[in-house]
Amino acid sequence: FVLLAVTILVSCKKTSNSDTGKLSLQFNALNSGVVKTTSISDIQTSSTSVTTNAVPTGINWTSGYIYVSEIDFKAVKDNTTEIKYKSEGSRKVDLFNLNALAGDFNIPSGVYNKIKFELEIGAPQGVKDPGVYLSGTYGATPIVFAYDESGDQFEIEVEGRNFTFDGAKNYNSLINLHLNLLLDGVSNADLDAATKINGTIVINHTNNIAIYQKAKQNLQKLSDSDFKSKD
Repeated sequence: FVLLAVTILVSCKKTSNSDTGKLSLQFNALNSGVVKTTSISDIQTSSTSVTTNAVPTGINWTSGYIYVSEIDFKAVKDNTTEIKYKSEGSRKVDLFNLNALAGDFNIPSGVYNKIKFELEIGAPQGVKDPGVYLSGTYGATPIVFAYDESGDQFEIEVEGRNFTFDGAKNYNSLINLHLNLLLDGVSNADLDAATKINGTIVINHTNNIAIYQKAKQNLQKLSDSDFKSKD
């Protein structure tokens, strides 16, 4: 079980439905930056940042994906009613494509708090792909990270106060993944000494296990989200 804590912020645009707005979830992979703790408007949110012990230099992640098999949206509506919406159906989401959709919900107008997202990560039955996959370079050396313990659940938690979903708008939650923090606690010396398979540094649950365990822990805390508002 992996807890991925992020700050959720939303962007919006008008739609013709006055009763229900659409909430969409997307990912944004970054090779730089730090995790932010942010307070936006009447939303009080927080994210747990990586404590930087040693972040190796020379890594550039260039491609990757995540399988999202289920997303649950939970909240309290109008301070009285606990609601839960589910988006099912496995999607292979390109982390480097800002137009790639992880899932969406139709959310009725109302004031929501205690907002919580839960994402279940894992490839569909019969597919042997890892739930999370990244590839890039470490200097001139190819490097691959594969979170290949399928079926684990990433839990994204957000606590919101009096956040109003307006049925005249669509909302977009863009989760930033600061991939430069994935190998926090791993030194350049560790990577230089890492086992290679056909010239590639492979980090998964059977290869370079010590590095993998640190990366797995860092998956919990390398995310935040941006906020924009559009007409």
